[in-house]
Parts: sequence; structure tokens; C-alpha cells
Amino acid sequence: MTFEDYFIDSIISDETIGGKPELEVYPDPSDEGHLTYGFGHKLTEEEKKYMKEGDPITYDHAVKTFKQDLSNTFSITNRLPWIQTLSDGQKFTLLDMSFNMGEARMRGTAPRGFTRFFDNMYQYSQSETPEQKRNYSHRAYMELKHVNPFGINGKKDMSYTKYWKKNYGGRAHRNAQYILDPSKELIKKEK
Repeated sequence: MTFEDYFIDSIISDETIGGKPELEVYPDPSDEGHLTYGFGHKLTEEEKKYMKEGDPITYDHAVKTFKQDLSNTFSITNRLPWIQTLSDGQKFTLLDMSFNMGEARMRGTAPRGFTRFFDNMYQYSQSETPEQKRNYSHRAYMELKHVNPFGINGKKDMSYTKYWKKNYGGRAHRNAQYILDPSKELIKKEK
């Protein structure tokens, strides 16, 4: 199985019940009630103009939107080739976060984003010594877990992030393991 196939299977497993997409618009309780459908697709501002909670979605539309969302997610590795230098688990984490939260939040450029997570992963990819790599992976992990662990642009805040508290079906803890231990193999999904 290729990395891309593994990622797609994981998203389907994490975002559906029994592999079937949600075929009506619903407020996602794990994402502050944002309107969602299909394979975890969050409504865009444009879609909100003509779609509302309870609206039906066809299976074909859900699949089409899923493919577009995947294309947007995978494009990050084309635009930022340093991501390819990461372990599969670390790359998986960046793509998983991008798919679920959007690239802007993952990069810390949107409200409630991870201020330095992305930058720490970049620094990790550029590091030459095991000590530097451990330092940057630990800093990235701390960003996943705590609101403002290093007091960047304000007071240090060690309370847990929403991402860590909700854990999203084990995603946060799984992804933290991938960040901290680049030798960790991707978790095999039971079929």
C-alpha cells in the first residue's frame, strides 16, 4: 500500500462510520459545530450561502468534494518539498492536520492556529544533528499539546489545546507519537 493510499484509508476510517460518508449537512460536534458533510468536509463560505443543516448531499457529490479536499491536502507536499524529507509518520501528521484543520491553522497563520508547530517541523527537517532534531520535534509536540508553551507573543499558557483535549478519536496522541519518534511506523489499520 502506498503512503497516499494509507492516508486516504485513514481519513475514511476517521471521518466516516463504516466507511460511508455523511449524506446530509450536519454540525460537527468535534469542530465547534461547523457545518460538515461527506468525508469530513467543512463547508466553505461560498457553500454556506446555499447549504444549511439537514440539506441532503448525493454520494457522488461527497466523493467529488473528498477528492478535491485530498488534492488540496496533498498539494502542500508539492509546494513545500521539505515535507518529503520527514518520516512517513511525521508527514502523515502534517497532512492529517492540514486535512482536518486547514493549512492556515496548522501553520499558525489563522486564529486558534498552532503558532510555531509548522516552523518547528521545518527546522526539524533542516537539522543536521540528532540533538537538534529531538529539540525541534519536542517543541512541535509541545505546540500540539499546549496553548502557548513557550510564551510566544504573550504569556506562557500550559493549558491543553482543544486538539489535545478532544483527541479526535486518538488522532492527537497518535500524531504526537509520530512527531516525537520518527522511527515509529505507521499504525496498521484493521480491515
